Amino acid sequence: MAEVFGTAASALAVIELAVKITKLCAQYVEDVSNARDDIGRINTEVTNLKAVTESVRKLLDGPQGTKLRTSQNLYTALQDGQGELQRLEEDLTSRKSRKAMRRCGLRALKWPFRSEDVQKKVDILQRCSQTISLALQVDQT
Repeated sequence: MAEVFGTAASALAVIELAVKITKLCAQYVEDVSNARDDIGRINTEVTNLKAVTESVRKLLDGPQGTKLRTSQNLYTALQDGQGELQRLEEDLTSRKSRKAMRRCGLRALKWPFRSEDVQKKVDILQRCSQTISLALQVDQT
């Protein structure tokens, strides 16, 4: 039973981080014109992870929530997703690039990732979403 609560708490943390990152990506889209494609790719994967995590949350909160057999897989995948989202949030809210640009008199944001970095992050987020989806499918059969 405690494991289900831990998984539910992880699901909620992932959802909250996904909402924060979606808002940060929207801010970057407004302020950084040359990184729109990369921002869109990350934002899409964060949104997908959020949607899958919300499904987990509904399942865990439902009457069958305590009967999940693969909840440990869900918990691990949610922890991985949460960790990646936390790193992503830290990179997007980094004060270093903002301070450096303010010293120069600029208020613009600098997109902190190269395309290769974006692809790695997108791959990790996709893997988390797929693992969660597969665990949900196993539990629903």
